[in-house]
Amino acid sequence: MVNVKKFIYKILIFITLPNVYFVRKIYKKIIFLHIPHCGGNTIHRFLKFNFGNRGKKIILKNTLKDFDILEDGKDHFYNFGHFGLDYIKKYFDDKNFFYIMNIRNPRNFYLSNYFRDKKYNSIYTPTEKFPSIEQYLQINKDLNKDNIFCRYLSGSFIYKPSNTKVNDEIFEKAVNNLKLFHCIFIVEESKQSLNILSNKLKIPFNLTSILKPHANKHSNSKYPPISEEANELLESMVTYDNKLYEIVLKKNNL
Repeated sequence: MVNVKKFIYKILIFITLPNVYFVRKIYKKIIFLHIPHCGGNTIHRFLKFNFGNRGKKIILKNTLKDFDILEDGKDHFYNFGHFGLDYIKKYFDDKNFFYIMNIRNPRNFYLSNYFRDKKYNSIYTPTEKFPSIEQYLQINKDLNKDNIFCRYLSGSFIYKPSNTKVNDEIFEKAVNNLKLFHCIFIVEESKQSLNILSNKLKIPFNLTSILKPHANKHSNSKYPPISEEANELLESMVTYDNKLYEIVLKKNNL
C-alpha cells in the first residue's frame, strides 16, 4: 500500500522548485531555532510544503566543535532543531542566512509540557506515579529550567538543566538577540505569523494557504485549571520570559 504522506512529499519536491529557485536567489539557507512546545510543527510543515523535503534536523550536541551547519547541512536548504542561539550565533555574520525562531505565552510552554507528558506518560516509566503539576513545576524550577525563552536566546548552553540563574544581564542579552532573527513565529498569532514569514521570504507560491498546517495538535493551548500553589510556582518561573514575550508582541505590532 502506498504511503500517502511519502507520496505527497515526493510530489512537493517537484512542485516547490519555483519557490526554492526564487528564494535561494536571496537566501542560501534557512535556519529554524525550534524551541519545543511552541508550535514548531506548523513551521516544519510550512517549510516542507513550500520547499519540499529539503531540510535536515540538527541533533543537539554539547559542543560547537562537533557541529557545522555549513558542512553538516550543506546539501539542505533549511535546518532546524532544538538548539539555542549558542549553536548558530557564529553564522550571523553571513547575511545570506534567514533565521526563524518560535515563541508563545510563557505559561503555556510549561502547561503544554506537563499535560502532554501526562497524557502520553512520557519520560516517566509506567510503574511510576506521574507527578502532580506542583511537583512537576518544582522539579523544573530546581533544575533551573525556568524562563526558557531567555535561556534559548542567551547565547549560552543554559537551556538544559544547569547551575545558571536567569538574571537581568541574561535577560538583556536575550532581548538584544531578538534582532538577529528575520521572523519570530508566535503561537497565539499563528496565521498572521505564517503570512509574515511568507512575505519576508518572498515566497512566490505559498502552498500552506492551500494545505493549512495546524499549530497545536495536542491541546489547542487549552489546559485544565491549576491550583493557587501551582500558579504561584508557574509565575515565579516566567518573570523574565513574560517581559520578553511582551517585547516580541510589540515588535510584531500585536
